Amino acid sequence: MFVIEVIPLASNAPLGTLSYRTANKVTPGTLVEVPLRKKTVLGIVVRIENVRDVRSTLRTAAYTLRRGNPKKVGTVPRALMQAAEEIARYHATTLGAVLGILLPKIVPKEGFGALKSGSGFEEYFVEMPRDERIAAYRDRAQATKGTLLIIAPTIVEVENLTKQCVSEHVVVALPSALFTPIEHLSGIVIERESAGGYVGMKRPYIDYRTAARALARAREVPLILGDYPLRIECRPNSAVPLVHADSGSAEILDVRTKKTEQKVAFTPVPERITADIKKVLDANGRALVIAVRRGYAPSVVCRDCGAAVKDERGRTLALVGTAGGKPVLRSPDGQTLQDAKALCDICASWNLMPLGVGIERVALELKKIFPSASVIRFDSESVKTPAQARRAMQAAAESGSILVATEAVLPWLASTTFDYAAIASADSLLALPFWRARERLVHLGLTLRQHAPRLVIATRRPDDPAFSTITNPKDAVFFEDETMLRKALSYPPFSMLIMLTYEGTKERVTAMGTRIGELLSSSKLVTLPPRLETKGRYRGTTIIKLPSDTWTDSALSEPLASLPPSVRVRINPESLL
Repeated sequence: MFVIEVIPLASNAPLGTLSYRTANKVTPGTLVEVPLRKKTVLGIVVRIENVRDVRSTLRTAAYTLRRGNPKKVGTVPRALMQAAEEIARYHATTLGAVLGILLPKIVPKEGFGALKSGSGFEEYFVEMPRDERIAAYRDRAQATKGTLLIIAPTIVEVENLTKQCVSEHVVVALPSALFTPIEHLSGIVIERESAGGYVGMKRPYIDYRTAARALARAREVPLILGDYPLRIECRPNSAVPLVHADSGSAEILDVRTKKTEQKVAFTPVPERITADIKKVLDANGRALVIAVRRGYAPSVVCRDCGAAVKDERGRTLALVGTAGGKPVLRSPDGQTLQDAKALCDICASWNLMPLGVGIERVALELKKIFPSASVIRFDSESVKTPAQARRAMQAAAESGSILVATEAVLPWLASTTFDYAAIASADSLLALPFWRARERLVHLGLTLRQHAPRLVIATRRPDDPAFSTITNPKDAVFFEDETMLRKALSYPPFSMLIMLTYEGTKERVTAMGTRIGELLSSSKLVTLPPRLETKGRYRGTTIIKLPSDTWTDSALSEPLASLPPSVRVRINPESLL
């Protein structure tokens, strides 16, 4: 008699695995039909143990195992199981959790067919502007036998790539379809590999780029990473300059007020940029203005004491407008909403001032300056569905229009071009508490150069090396500086960052931090003091840094996977807050 753990592949199935008793010995990776809620569903066996080995556990269990006679309908190919095992080790989670994310939507009822192995795993890097990358993908598809799987981070990019790579030898899909059982796979492409959409939003927070590498290795096919530029940790040599350059130009606008100049009132859009936009509109052209932050202003400060307005959890509140047009103070996650007429928590002053440049502020300013122009706003607040995004882009295609957008617009630009592009305040991005902030700025600037013949970037930090590379892509100063900085601080690619977060009462959070410290006593870790999230509920954070080449080979992954589901494990998160 055996006990098997099965992941049920059904929409109404509970999370995790279910256990059954069976007289038949089946191996992990076997697809079986098992009873679930008076129905028979397809599942995959991830573990099997002899009843004798778990008898004591079964006797004290609060449940009785259901006897089943699982009907074998096939097996998951060894290559997929091998890849899933590697993905589970990397993300410090269980095999069942990984298969539960990657398999359910694509498992055929009759089971998998045989999958052919490729000629060998190898990584290729396509660090070129978008049109050149797509041409490189087409050439590779035509030069190899089998099917090239291109993974793109968003629906609109999948649609555009499908149109531009029309071939019976190419399949374009979202990251969730990575484990599609393609019989003769010739390679896997990760398009725009720096996109945040490649990291899952729920536990086990799978990084699909890492998953793609594991799958390519297991199926013995090439992995192609494409972007412009690639992330620092993905570049073969992180400090070298870009080889390819686009045809657009970029100019850095220093908006600092010099001591010899007369001080003028602050404007969210510098006069130089509004003058450029006027010339474009007079010629019936189209302009694109990027405002990096959402809302009206990223923060609000007290004019009397200088303190930033924060909620009870200590998070800085942003000034935003609601659907009804009423301004409110909102936390980054939207859970805290306060009336904009709030008083300062420190000195009780009413004299509060919005600080920083958000997209709402930029859009209002441009509407005031150009009342007859069509000003279209594109951000997560105003564009919530693909249909709304398409309507916004159609409106932006009209002559005499100004598209005001956040980074959310990037996937929708595709082959769209504008007569002029500007970043209203690059400092808003550099001020974010993300260790990739400068890298994101470089990527944004180089992307905009591909969609406008002229790009102007307003900043008070014109000497930052990031701007040197945006204006001259073949200048290595940013890559050299960023590589040196990450090495000094032990950030990727020179280390792995592992962040554990857990919530509960202050006592429970403190106890969990102690438990994690004891479990991982041999590792270098930092446990932050519990932070108040909501009334009576705290958040704990433990951060671990490891040499990047020792992570999956260390004895750390298995203990982390054994932690309760309430502990969230993230690998190389962009922010450690």
